Amino acid sequence: MSSASDVLFVHALSPVHVGSGSSVDIVDLPLIREHATGFPLIPGSSMKGALRAWVGTLDDAELEDEVFGSRKGADDTAENATFAGAVAFSDARLLLLPVRSSRGVFAMATCAIALRRFQRILAETTPKDPVVQALGRLLVKAGELTDDGSALVAPKSLLAGSARWSLEDLEAKGVENADVGEVGLFLAKKLLDGEDDYLTGRLCVLPDEVFQYFTEQATEVVARIRIDPKRRTVQRGGLWNEENLPAETVLVGVTHSFGSRRPEPAPRRSGREILDALWAKDVHRLHTFGGKETVGHGRVRLSRVQGEVAS
Repeated sequence: MSSASDVLFVHALSPVHVGSGSSVDIVDLPLIREHATGFPLIPGSSMKGALRAWVGTLDDAELEDEVFGSRKGADDTAENATFAGAVAFSDARLLLLPVRSSRGVFAMATCAIALRRFQRILAETTPKDPVVQALGRLLVKAGELTDDGSALVAPKSLLAGSARWSLEDLEAKGVENADVGEVGLFLAKKLLDGEDDYLTGRLCVLPDEVFQYFTEQATEVVARIRIDPKRRTVQRGGLWNEENLPAETVLVGVTHSFGSRRPEPAPRRSGREILDALWAKDVHRLHTFGGKETVGHGRVRLSRVQGEVAS
């Protein structure tokens, strides 16, 4: 039975906190991060859990079991055997990070490492898409960036111009590149229904080390308190700092299906049929990932690039 993969974009519409637990550092509740790069990510287990909870509200137990795996019944007999889910969710890794800018209010920053990962994913799912070749050319130029403050931007970008501008506490100078514009148009179409002036005009490619610096310094850290309901003052130990991915952050991952894993003689669907059946349930609507839902955090919008992977 054939398998299939889709590229999955996670676009943060509000601050998002997917934490790694408590810390003894300045930030009490930090984001979960990759060990090697330090880039924030959303684990596949978090996305799977959030989507299963949402699908569970649709009154479609058959789809929920097929996609995410059946729950163990009271009697695990041959007729009521458990089985694994048909869809695998990868971690969603950082692609675009909004960074405060003296031009255009903010920039959508990325780097060669993030773009290389993105290109690999697209090359596996939609190898004939022209954006794959555009990314390849862009990566060559991104590898030539030095620490002189140069940043690749789209032609006629809000960030272009001869003068330098500020990104947080660093200076940058825009170098126009047509492939940045092509990649920006592709992302705008998938994420923002074609609002290319909003995304493409702010897209910039930074050196890896500069981008890594911003992943540590340009996240949102907010102070939270817990009030004693009787005394109306802060409870002892009720003050903490919490780190969030800022709104407009974009992460990218993969959903993959080998096809139905229901035991025979149940109907068995291919990987493409299962991924399309899941997406047909309006998966692109708003979801909540991570914690702090009751204070408006964690709101994300999902979008996908449909692709095929040989079995």
